[in-house]
Amino acid sequence: QIRAMASSNLSSLSISYTHLTLAQPTLALWLVEAPSDMFDILDETATSSTYRLFPSYSNIRDEIHVRFTHYPITDGMRDLRRVHLERLQQVRGVVTRRTAVFPQLKLGYYDCRALGCVEVIGPIRVDPGTTDEGGGCGSCPKCQSTGPFSLNSSLSKYRNYQ
Repeated sequence: QIRAMASSNLSSLSISYTHLTLAQPTLALWLVEAPSDMFDILDETATSSTYRLFPSYSNIRDEIHVRFTHYPITDGMRDLRRVHLERLQQVRGVVTRRTAVFPQLKLGYYDCRALGCVEVIGPIRVDPGTTDEGGGCGSCPKCQSTGPFSLNSSLSKYRNYQ
């Protein structure tokens, strides 16, 4: 499946949920119970596996995302309740409104702004929802300063956020 995805220069790897339940039932259960954590792990694994098979694929796509097909349970949009939050759901319905897609910091590179220092610190993984700019840097490895730091937006990596 990775070869088929790469031959079309895609960034999504589609996996059948029914095949996953047969091959790895524990992973399938974890996917339903904690989808955000599992998708992070699966995306990292799919990306590293793709780059291992095709080392130059990083020039085409920054990361690979895992998508699941054939999920057996489908709910209507009006049937969703609080109990469904933070769980894997397949939903049928019509989208009538949507919000814009914004960039969200994923890997941050920071410039040390201490007097006379030109060190770039990073990459530092930034968790979604974190607004602490440069807070994860600690201290500059060159001058041992604890700041100030400024985000180097040209080196930093972003994800889409909606």
